[in-house]
Amino acid sequence: MMVAAIYPYLVAAHVTAVVFLVGGLLAQERIVNAISQSPPEAQTGVLVALQRFERTVTTPALLLTWILGLSLALSAGWLSSGSCREGGGNLKAA
Repeated sequence: MMVAAIYPYLVAAHVTAVVFLVGGLLAQERIVNAISQSPPEAQTGVLVALQRFERTVTTPALLLTWILGLSLALSAGWLSSGSCREGGGNLKAA
C-alpha cells in the first residue's frame, strides 16, 4: 500500500492520540487539584485510580503521538537531508 493512501489515516490517528493525551493530562490536573483539599486518608484510593488511568490512557496516548508523528514526518520527507533548505519536504505549497 502506498504511503499517500494511508497518510490521512495516520493524521487522523495522530490527532486522536493527541486529543487523548491532552484530555488525560487535563483530567489528571483537575483530579489532583480536587483531591489536594481532601484529607490524606481519602486520597489513597483516588491516587491509585489516577495511577491506573495514567498507565492505561495517558502513557499509551503519548507513545502513539510520538510514533505516529515520527511516521508522518518520515513519510512526508520532513526528516530527509534536504528538508532544511527553503521549501523543504515533499509537500507542495498551496
